[in-house]
Amino acid sequence: MDKFAILIPIHNEAKRIVEFNKQLQALDVPYFFVDDGSTDDTIYLMYQEHMPCLSYFPKQGKGFALKMGAYTIIKLGYDWILTMDMEGFYDVENLAEKLDELLLFHEQDTDMFIGNRLWNRYSMNLFAYCRNKIISWWVSIKIGKKVADAKCGVRLLNKKVFDLNCQTDKKKYEVEMLIQANRRHLRIMEVPIDYIGK
Repeated sequence: MDKFAILIPIHNEAKRIVEFNKQLQALDVPYFFVDDGSTDDTIYLMYQEHMPCLSYFPKQGKGFALKMGAYTIIKLGYDWILTMDMEGFYDVENLAEKLDELLLFHEQDTDMFIGNRLWNRYSMNLFAYCRNKIISWWVSIKIGKKVADAKCGVRLLNKKVFDLNCQTDKKKYEVEMLIQANRRHLRIMEVPIDYIGK
């Protein structure tokens, strides 16, 4: 069995989901979309294209989508879950290969692999870059450990991470996950990733 499955929370992504799904189909890795109460044609396209997905209504927030999808994937027997959002496109093939290799060598000494988009100053516009740097600086002070990109949605997570007491209705779910993980002394490794943007 594959060591991990990919989980993508989405909301109103009708314009981009078909293209993104084609990238995922090219991988030899199982993946699942979780639709968080979309009101456009996202659900129609998912079923039309036979995309593996879960959906519900009304919208509950990204944290809820991640937890719901993760519990489903864990029940299918996976110990690791690769989360990614659709705020930007990624070279998913390169990303999956990189994380698969890291997992091969660090599965026993790491609980969370966190993507770092900010290694490349020009990967996003200046406002988004500065905002993410400030948030990451604040989180680093909060947990007493340097985190380069605290808001990055690309994360390879051991199933134990989803036992953390994170409030799913909060907008800063990724940040709270890091705070809670630090309190539980989970082991975190940061991974430079290429962010293409919208």
